[in-house]
Parts: sequence; C-alpha cells; structure tokens
Amino acid sequence: MKRVGIIGGGASGLVSAIAAARNGAQVTVLEHTVKFGKKLLATGNGRCNLTNNVLNAKHYPGNPDFALQVINEFDRKMTFDFFEGIGVIPRSNPEGYVYPRSLQASSVVNALIGEADHLGVKLLGGVTTNSISIKKTSNNDSVFSVQTDKGTFVFDRLILACGSKASPSTGSDGSGYQLVKQLGLELTPVVPALVPLTSSWKGFKELSGVRVKGTINLLLDGKLIASDEGELQLTDYGISGIPAFQVSRFAAYACAENDVNLEARLDFFPEYSFNELLSLFHRQMMNLGHIRCGDFLSGLLPEKLGRALLKLSKIDYDMAAGNLDNRKLRVLSQNAKSFCVPITGTQGFDRAQICAGGVRVSELSPETMECKRISGLYIVGELVDVDGLCGGYNLQFAWSSGSLAGQSASKE
Repeated sequence: MKRVGIIGGGASGLVSAIAAARNGAQVTVLEHTVKFGKKLLATGNGRCNLTNNVLNAKHYPGNPDFALQVINEFDRKMTFDFFEGIGVIPRSNPEGYVYPRSLQASSVVNALIGEADHLGVKLLGGVTTNSISIKKTSNNDSVFSVQTDKGTFVFDRLILACGSKASPSTGSDGSGYQLVKQLGLELTPVVPALVPLTSSWKGFKELSGVRVKGTINLLLDGKLIASDEGELQLTDYGISGIPAFQVSRFAAYACAENDVNLEARLDFFPEYSFNELLSLFHRQMMNLGHIRCGDFLSGLLPEKLGRALLKLSKIDYDMAAGNLDNRKLRVLSQNAKSFCVPITGTQGFDRAQICAGGVRVSELSPETMECKRISGLYIVGELVDVDGLCGGYNLQFAWSSGSLAGQSASKE
C-alpha cells in the first residue's frame, strides 16, 4: 500500500486524496489552515462554478495546450460523474456555467470532505509545512520526508496542491512556491489574475458605482494585447467586472515591466459601429432637440457616465440638444466608442481570484501531473502555470489535475 501525502486541502488537494484513496493508497492531507476547502467556499460568488459546458484553448490564456491535454484525460463528463457519485448534482445555466443544484459551494466542500473521510483519508488541519527532503531507496524509488511544525511525515509519493497566493484571506499564502523552489523546480513569474484594474485617471472618482455593458480593449504601446466584453463596473480606483478580470493577467504582466504605456480603451456601445452610433445620436438630437444636452444620453447610458462623456467631448450640459452640430456628435460618438484611460496595474494578490504563473508546465507530464525530474512528486491545481478565465475553467483544471495525480500516485 502506497503512502501518499498531499500538501494542501483545497479543490485539487481533496480530489487528489479521493482518487488516491479509491485506488487503495494510504492518504494523508496536510493543510496549514484549520478549515479544508476554504477558498472553494468563495468560488462562483458562493455558488461554486464547477465547470463549463464549453472548454477550449481560448479559455486558458496560460498554457492552453497543456491545460487541454490534462482536461482531456479527465474531462467534463468525468467531472459530472465524479460529483454525482458523491451526491452533488451538477446543473447548467443558459450561459453554459455549471453549478451544484444546491447553488451552494458549502455543499461541494462538505461532499468532498465527507467522501475523503469515508475512504479513510487522514485530514490534518493546522499543519504548516516547512521543508521537504527526498531520499532514494535501493531500487531507486523516492521517499519524501515532509518537515512540519507538528513533526515529520514520511511518504512514498507526494502531491503538492498548495494553491497560489491569490486571496490570502482564504489561506492561499504562496508557501507552495517556496517548497517547489527548494526542490529545484522552475517557476514562471507569478502575478495576480482575475482581479480589478487600477488607473491614475482622476475622473473615476465621479464614475464610482457605474455598471454598463461594454468592451474593454487593453493596449500596450498602442498594440492590442487583450479584449473582452460584458458588464463593466467603474470604481473610484479603476475598472472591475468580469471583462476587466479576463484581461487582468495581461495587465499584470505588462505592469511588471518598467516604464510601460498601458491603457484601456472602453467601448460603451459595442453593438453599434461608429457610423451606426453617430446615426443614433443624430436621431436622438432630432427627436429631443428641446431638452438640454445634460439629459441627452439619459436613455442610453447611466447618468454619471453620460455626463462624463459630455464633459470629455466639451459639450455644454445646459445647451439645447437641438444645437448639437455634426462635429460635436462625431466627437461624442468617438469618445463613447473609444474611452481611453491609463492603466497602472491591478489591485494585487489580496483581491485576485487566481494567479498567473507558477511551476512551468515543461516540468510536468500532462497525463499524470508527475514531475519529470523527480519521480513520485506531483504538482496540481493553481500551483501550476495554468490560468483560466472566469466561468469554471480554473476549477475544471483543479478537478482534472488532482484526479490524474491521485490515480497515478497510488499505483504500485
């Protein structure tokens, strides 16, 4: 019977434990917080977005080929079957997002812990791992000694499921990166991802609280590097909402360099071309020529945003809308379609949902998640240099990588 140790009791760690125990291994999970699955409780706004009905390369900006190789080994159907087997019934919404039927992340965590307990997995919370040493046996197998604040644990196979350092209040403190560095593995630089963007533009203080459908285009030195569309949330510090989250990894990497020219170009009318929007504004002017310009956009945009666009376009609020000429309407259309603000960075690891970067995928086998240079060592979940968009993509990688590692680590 193989002794399988797992460091980290989050999504990938718990699935690893269940997969290994089902294969007959003696499994111990060491978690440095007292609660298992704490970060999982916050996913999907507390509803736990288990996976997505559509999984392809565009959903994984960080190493898509490797991510899809792993997911193809343990795919969406296997994920459905796994969760149904532990009493969690997945349900899809019209957008393809998959949640537990209960719409409660706590039911997912409880089911995972319950299954691990049922299989005899030792779940040890409040255990901080300090270091790992490896010895070779006479038949060239590895034996892992894990030194913790509660003593030393010895395992035949070891799975690192320590998570990243995003959202440290949930227990993700980045300690896993130190462990893999001790073991001599290579890391891609780690930055916050799925996180709000910050800007130095002072006008955001007046726009705080505005929610509007739009497109965000992220430009580095004038070149488009990322784009997304959906509900934008304008805040006193910059831009939030899912579209901002989706492009944030690119902003974080860009801002890690010095003296970059990074800006967000916002389109508040993505469903209209420039000429179509100009025609719409012209019809508004013809129909509402009797009202003042300050109210000209009230039926099209949130009031705060409409006023900001008028100010930027140098249009007098109190002027009659009927006095707007074609030149001013063109300027207004341009600003509404291309509202440019400087981006200074992100709100950092504290506000990030995940990280981009981590253990380089070249170090790992996508069929098993085993380290190519250290036999018997497996690395899964957020610790790997794979990051997905919002929508269940990161949890799917956690389930897939964790299951593959647990199955492989428990084999004789």
